[in-house]
Amino acid sequence: MKLNQVLIRLRQLLLEGLRYAVIGGSSTAIQLGIIWALTPWGAQRAFLVSWVISTALSTLGHRWFTFRRKASARFDQTVGYITSLVSLAANSLILGILKPEDGATSALVVVTVNFVIGVTRFLILRVWFLGRIRHERDVAS
Repeated sequence: MKLNQVLIRLRQLLLEGLRYAVIGGSSTAIQLGIIWALTPWGAQRAFLVSWVISTALSTLGHRWFTFRRKASARFDQTVGYITSLVSLAANSLILGILKPEDGATSALVVVTVNFVIGVTRFLILRVWFLGRIRHERDVAS
């Protein structure tokens, strides 16, 4: 692979990472807004509703904006929910194991775990969406 090709791929990866962060930040803001609005119904219900909605929106956003995939795919939402469930479970597990005793430590743990999981989820979704695009190109030719 030539240096020019490597630089083009690196640029594409960086742009995808930036778009991923924009969608992730936006869906987090949406989730927090829904939690705030629905907390009178109960914290657990508010969290569940906000998680379902923000996960659906973020998966659509990643498909359309982050990875520029316009065509609808049958399992895209399923992959989005599975990766989100894994991140939800990992966050809960790590917080349960570490049992931080103050708000600052809890926030630091959550931010750290979310960063690691976010990068992992980005890579999984990238492989999923871009792998499907390559497969469709191969089948079409």
